[in-house]
This record gives sequence, C-alpha cells and structure tokens, in this order.
Amino acid sequence: MRNLFAFLLVLLVLTGCSKNPTSSNNNSNSMPPNRIIFSASTESMGEKWIYSLDAATGKVDTVVSGVNVSELSVSPDRAKIVYASWGDIYTVSYDGTDVVQITSTPDEEKSPAFSSSGDRIAFLRADSPSGSVYSIVIYQVSTGNEQVLISGRNIVSDLEWSYDDSRIGYYSSGVQKLFHTVRLSDGVEETILGFPNLASDFAFSPLGLFCYVGTSYGLLFADIANDTFASITDFDGVCKGIDFSPNGGSVALVHIRQDGGYFYNDIYTLDADATNIHPLTSNFRVNPNITYTSLKFSPSDNEKIAYIKGVSSGGTYSYSICCMDISTAEETVLNTGFFRYYGFEW
Repeated sequence: MRNLFAFLLVLLVLTGCSKNPTSSNNNSNSMPPNRIIFSASTESMGEKWIYSLDAATGKVDTVVSGVNVSELSVSPDRAKIVYASWGDIYTVSYDGTDVVQITSTPDEEKSPAFSSSGDRIAFLRADSPSGSVYSIVIYQVSTGNEQVLISGRNIVSDLEWSYDDSRIGYYSSGVQKLFHTVRLSDGVEETILGFPNLASDFAFSPLGLFCYVGTSYGLLFADIANDTFASITDFDGVCKGIDFSPNGGSVALVHIRQDGGYFYNDIYTLDADATNIHPLTSNFRVNPNITYTSLKFSPSDNEKIAYIKGVSSGGTYSYSICCMDISTAEETVLNTGFFRYYGFEW
C-alpha cells in the first residue's frame, strides 16, 4: 500500500505539471474539437445511423445513413471514424466521405477502437456462431494486414488502448467479470485484478500505465505496470461511464446506488489521484428516473463533459445529449431529436 501511495504522489506531480490542452491537430481534414459523433435511431428497432453534432450550435449533420451502428471510435487526429455495422468493420471520414469496408468475413466483427497513435484498429471477431467467444484482431491502417492478438475469450466490453499503445484492456463475461489487459508486444494476457471484481467499465490515464476500473460495488485504481490496485472507498455502488480529462488531471464517472428498491444515478468528478471527490448532480434519494451514460470529456477542454441522459416518465424513457461545465455543474441540453442514442465520442 505504501508503494501505491508513492505512485499516486508522483501522479499528482505529473498532473500538476500538465498544461491545459490546445488543439495540436493541423490536419485540415480533421473534425473540429466541438463536434460530437454519435449513432442513433429515430424509432424502436430502427437503423442506427451516424451523426455529427456541433456542441456550440446544436446543429446535427448525417455522416453515414443506411447503417446499423452501436459502436464507433474516432481517430486521434479526428479525421476518421471506425464503426461496426451488420457484422463488418468500416471507416469513414468525419464529413461522411470515403467509406471503406475493412473486413468482409462471415464472422461477426464488432467493438472497433483506434489506437492512440491512429495507425492501428483493434476489434473483436467471433470465434463461434453463437458470438459468445471472441478474438482480438489488430488491423494495420497503412497496409490492411491483420494480426490475431488473442482468441477464445469471453469478452463483453468494448476494447480500449492504453495511451502508449502497449496494452489493450477489456473485461470478460461470466460470474467474475475480470478486468484484463493484453500486451501488444507478445500477446500475453494480464489479469490485473485477480479476484471477482464484477467490472462494469474502465479508462486508461493519458499519463501512464494505470487506470480506473468501475465495478458493481465501487471504484478501483489499477497500477498496471506494477500489478497493484486499491479501492476508492468513497464509492459504494456501480461505477461506469469513466473518462479522463485531456490533461489526465481529472476523472468523470457515473455512480449508481440502490436505496429502498430504487437505483439512483449521479455524475461525479475526482482528481486523478483520487482526491477532491464531489458530485455534479444530486439525484440520490431524490430522483430515480434519471440515467447517465457515455460520459466523455471535450478533447480540448478539461472542464467540459458530454453524456447521454435518460429521463423516465410513466415507464418510458426519453433521451438527450447534454453538456456540463464541471466547474459550475451547469447542464446544457444539446440534442433531443432521436428515439435512442448509442455509440458516442467527443
């Protein structure tokens, strides 16, 4: 535990030295930082098209139509989107041009994710007709070559790359729902939390090989390089929707607690060293009819998050995309024009 506290102290120094980000993207074909990419349907069981939302004006543009997309990822230079539709993987420019199908197998493929450098895409390919067992496949953007990293895994989460591209994280199905990372260098799988942690979400820090893992009973800090972890005792319910700010200094998440037979959702922020924990919403024991999913920090602003908000009335949910300034906890509704929202990236 002493080593972990020392690590968190180093982290605090690193985040204190970080500067607020500015757009380092000089690619004229890149998406502006105020654009949110999402997939959504206009009716129950309808197709899920990809859209672009201007967070400043609320204007929505269609990126790709005639698709059925629940999962997508935006390249680091914000020029490309990779998505899964009807069991295959595609890329498209953020303005809807240059659609390229990169897989065409009879197997289901899903959960695509750009690497932090943008030169590779990881995705899941079904190893069985039931789709319960998957391989992690690495696709080289420049050559189109594929590499199977690991296979035969019961993977139920999206994939996420560490910020140095040395690992891919996921969690497995089953009773335990263990959180794992896989080394890109040799395909060795690391079970960082070797106990039934009931993982529900995770996010890698942009400052090093550590992450926060949300579970069904709280929040864990995992130091991957040193194979250590600690429980953040301020959280005693499900933690999900986890994301780091661009400079790595802050974390936002959704904390779900049960009381009196009801589930309550609240948005929290904390410093990356697990200090300064505070709620941005106050629904606990007040309003069980609000849900939050898909929290994402703005890529150019450490003080802004966007998310999907659900509000239940008479047992029926209506959804919207909202933005919040975490310094004031002021919420702005950006869009309410769809039946349901799915894939979501800022």
